[in-house]
Amino acid sequence: MAYIPLIISMLILLCFSAFFSLSEASYFSLSRSDRTKLQAGRGVAQLAAKLILKPERLLNSILLGNLIANLLIFTISTSITFTLQKSGRSELAVGFAFSVIFGVILFGEVLPKVLGVIVPRFFATLTAIPLSIIVRLLRPVIPVLSLINLLSRRIFVPKFKAEENIRVSDLELAVELSREDQTLLRSEQRVIQNIVSLSDMQAEELMSPRSLLRCFSPDVMLSDVLVSFHGKTPRSGYCFLTEPDSDEIVAAISLDGLLAYSDGEWRKQTEDVIYVPWNVSVAVVFEQLQNCNCNVAVVINEFGETIGILTLDEIIETIFTRRQGRSRRLIGRFEIERVNNTTWAVNELTSLRSIRRKFNLSFDKYSSVTVGGLLREILERFPRTGDICIIDNYELRVIDVMEDYHLIAHLHKL
Repeated sequence: MAYIPLIISMLILLCFSAFFSLSEASYFSLSRSDRTKLQAGRGVAQLAAKLILKPERLLNSILLGNLIANLLIFTISTSITFTLQKSGRSELAVGFAFSVIFGVILFGEVLPKVLGVIVPRFFATLTAIPLSIIVRLLRPVIPVLSLINLLSRRIFVPKFKAEENIRVSDLELAVELSREDQTLLRSEQRVIQNIVSLSDMQAEELMSPRSLLRCFSPDVMLSDVLVSFHGKTPRSGYCFLTEPDSDEIVAAISLDGLLAYSDGEWRKQTEDVIYVPWNVSVAVVFEQLQNCNCNVAVVINEFGETIGILTLDEIIETIFTRRQGRSRRLIGRFEIERVNNTTWAVNELTSLRSIRRKFNLSFDKYSSVTVGGLLREILERFPRTGDICIIDNYELRVIDVMEDYHLIAHLHKL
């Protein structure tokens, strides 16, 4: 009977240990989309989003709390074990000590962390209020711990250098070496090659052109947006809001679950956008989107005018799809389609990079990156049906010009 209060105290401390382990696993398993949904939520969800904005302070608070709880558990268990041993019950003392260790490992560490990794957003929201109180209480201690951490690094590992990021040349070498012994599967090789190509691909090559975007004024109603779509969701998955006095894009709204919102709620789903120049690499855009926690990049030309948008989903799709090219995504056509043995069909959005790779053509003297841009650069006007351009030993003939931006041309070998 004398041990019951101590055992109850140990169980309470075990709950605290499980709470800290659950919090650590859930908060640091949150994906980028989870953090975005927390920020777009209300009340407790936004509180959880604020906690993860300062990960070092949050982690120090969690680790300190977990350490204190575990130390107290083992202190009490040690006292009980010694008391049992002095009273001549050595077997019971040994069994109690091992059961405490097993209980702390299983119920205080393993199970909570497994649950936190499986459903991180749910448990991050669930633990937000008590965790915010604990972080506030431990705030005076955290700077001291950070200082001790900094001094220990300076004293024990003064010449420690962070590992360099992997270079594009390393990826290329890995692909080349894997071809010799088939270390990588074809799908893995393709993904690595697509990742490497992002560093050479300009944002202009992958973006959705401005003429295909659906833009609305800031005061537009949700019902008007739904009517303008005519039951068809834009391929970008977003609608865009412009400035009140111009047509420049300032925000994006994801159309995922748009029908579930009312006119008063849907504006709260707006996402910030970043602005990138047309000639920056897609790899740089991808990095900036991740650093800024955004999903949409607005591509501007040398005059600061919006010429298109590039979304995070489009970049990821480019990495994992077999055939790259925005023409398949935006207008449902492949970049290059065979007509006969000497003729191939291309379209407005076909990348000159794809043509160069397939036909070994040189476009070094042209600044364009697509077939449409190339025709306008050579003709110095918008192409019309029947226009012909000769490039090396190939003839590029415009077959059809459609109203919805793109044109169809035949590339014929002379």
